[in-house]
Amino acid sequence: MEFISREPRFHINSNLYIAPGKAKEITTFPVIFERFPVDILLAYSRELVTLDTTAKDCLVATYYGGDMIIPMLRTETKTIPSEKKQEQNWLGTDGVAIFKEGKLVDTISAYEMRGAMWILGKMRDAEITVNAPTDGKPLDFMINQSHSKIKPIIEGNQITMHIHCKADASLISSQSNIPLQDPAQIKKLEDSLEELVKIRIRKAIESSQKVGADVFQFGSYLDWYVPSVWKEVAPRWRKVYRENVKIAPHVEITIKRLGTTKNPIRFHPAESSSGG
Repeated sequence: MEFISREPRFHINSNLYIAPGKAKEITTFPVIFERFPVDILLAYSRELVTLDTTAKDCLVATYYGGDMIIPMLRTETKTIPSEKKQEQNWLGTDGVAIFKEGKLVDTISAYEMRGAMWILGKMRDAEITVNAPTDGKPLDFMINQSHSKIKPIIEGNQITMHIHCKADASLISSQSNIPLQDPAQIKKLEDSLEELVKIRIRKAIESSQKVGADVFQFGSYLDWYVPSVWKEVAPRWRKVYRENVKIAPHVEITIKRLGTTKNPIRFHPAESSSGG
């Protein structure tokens, strides 16, 4: 961050990743479908496969004490059929790293990372699965776009962060016989999707509160909405965030597209015709 803040030629909208080993090793990974390794990383951020943390995000976080989250990469060896089944080094995404006061203190899983993306309003073109309330069989939905808004509410000495998330969803596959023509059943599916997202949001925040790292910059919202309260708690904010801040997620997901097929596609064996 010191180098980035002082070097005017460094683009502050560049994406940052945490990689195992040395950074220069990433440049030596074989490229199969892209021209350069950087194209892979650009695609990860552009398609929101993982968090798209930029240098600017980290600089802003540094101003508020250096608590931030940065996406992680992982490497492994895979057998790729298109490469004559030869083993190749493979570069993929993992969870995210939690930084506290500029130091890496913990990591969270890809599952919890999804909750972080909901909080930050960066969930797009992501698949989410819920079970039907009728027969318990899975339905897969695609989240088309999400938006989030964070607002702190002060009640006495209690600080509550209200996180409002809105999104549209499209049904992409179903193994259930749930009647999709019934608005009441659609509402139940929306409720199930919303509850699942709330769980992910709470998981992500619990991980950050456990280590006392305000990686979602809730302090900046407090500073913006109620600066008098922020001035009072700022010197001990990490302790306040860890022990006294409550989270209230509010999720609204609307299923807008079900497709033309109202019932799941089933393959049935052809009936044998009797001779005669």
